[in-house]
Amino acid sequence: MRIFAALVLVGVLLSTAVAARAQEGEQGAPPPGFGIYERGRNALNTGNFDQAVVDFSLFILLNPTDGRAYYARAVSYQERGDLDQALGDLTQALRYTDSLPELHAAVYSQRGNLYASSGRSEEALADFDEALNLSPTPQNYLMRAILYLEEADYQAAVDDLDEAINLTPGAEPELYFYRATAKSALANDDEAASDYLQWVNGIQERTAEADPLEAGQTITLNFEPSLVFSIPFEVEEGQTVNVVAANLSGDADPLMVITDEAGNPLVGNDTTRAGDTSAVIRGYQVEEGGSYNLLVTHSISGYNGRVVVLLEMQD
Repeated sequence: MRIFAALVLVGVLLSTAVAARAQEGEQGAPPPGFGIYERGRNALNTGNFDQAVVDFSLFILLNPTDGRAYYARAVSYQERGDLDQALGDLTQALRYTDSLPELHAAVYSQRGNLYASSGRSEEALADFDEALNLSPTPQNYLMRAILYLEEADYQAAVDDLDEAINLTPGAEPELYFYRATAKSALANDDEAASDYLQWVNGIQERTAEADPLEAGQTITLNFEPSLVFSIPFEVEEGQTVNVVAANLSGDADPLMVITDEAGNPLVGNDTTRAGDTSAVIRGYQVEEGGSYNLLVTHSISGYNGRVVVLLEMQD
């Protein structure tokens, strides 16, 4: 699993959405040069970030206290990789967005995201706190939770993800994914397995039914986005199950869940250590012999490639 990459992506998606809404403006007549702002917004939305920076800069010359423009230019700078410029504009945006609480919160979230990506965790946490005080949305809880995961404060991450899930009818699968990660780190294996299964069910668009896998056998899977492999296997009473899913090619990042015959989640895993995308279920002792199922799919990143799965049993 690649938490940091996901953190940056979440921030960019959030900021782009808010920047698109910034065109609405205050009540009354549009500000001077609003057509330039509109042109910059369109350039931002189409990925022409250099043009977006030029247009927003022109607009700021005409409207030096328009916080929305600083925010939009900050997003453009960030997309160009000019993080220092983006941070400067976000700080400026905070001076002029008090009257727009949603945007004010988004600026704090975005600046927190940039601080986090730069390793400035204390400043990032302070900004996420401000964003949540202004706008306690699932998205803002998620961003702070991801920072807590990066900082290995797993209980705080679980608490924030609980809030996000409670605020979200039909919660997004990624919320369960991150909560499973935190619960797994806390050794809450049963609850983690349940959340991993929520992730699997949430992303699943297609299922590939495999032949039964026996102890000592391997199977090679061709990963695709939203594809879940269902692999049945038998276990005798008293046996311990070990499973490894490892990348063979591409960017495939495997995730596994074992369910019982009724489909109840028993144990799951995404990754075991930093820098290794292999999923490993080690030393799981089943309560009774019978039929079980191994679900294998991708993590929150790494959707394509080949993955080999090895199943072993120990008496």
